[in-house]
Amino acid sequence: MENNNLFKEITDSYTVCFAENCTKRECCMRYIAYRRLPDDTKRHSCVLPKVWDEPQCPEFVEFKLEHKAWGLKRMFDRVVQADAVRMKSQVMKYLGGHTAYYRYYRGEKLLSEEQQEWIANLFRQKGYSADNLFEHYVDRYNS
Repeated sequence: MENNNLFKEITDSYTVCFAENCTKRECCMRYIAYRRLPDDTKRHSCVLPKVWDEPQCPEFVEFKLEHKAWGLKRMFDRVVQADAVRMKSQVMKYLGGHTAYYRYYRGEKLLSEEQQEWIANLFRQKGYSADNLFEHYVDRYNS
């Protein structure tokens, strides 16, 4: 992915950090996003300086490429109906409820690697294959 397209998912509402003296600034998504703001930006959501005094920044977001997924339409096709109902309920609860589940289902939100692994483990625990659970994959920097 080219650096010019690096932050295409980050919206105007993404919180940035301008802590020039932070030791983690080079690997923090918030600081890197701050450095990439257009020069004419006059107002933006930012981390307040009071968090800089904390031992570990609660706003730190590691800058790393993730293999994200979406599309859950065929996830339960190979699952027995009685199991599918229970498993779908568990996945919905894990992802934050009915609305959140359908946002992942439609691709409005992307599943992190951690979320993908949780779902795959649920399938394995129930005795099902965890192969090809998701329909689409894309590499994106986390945000």
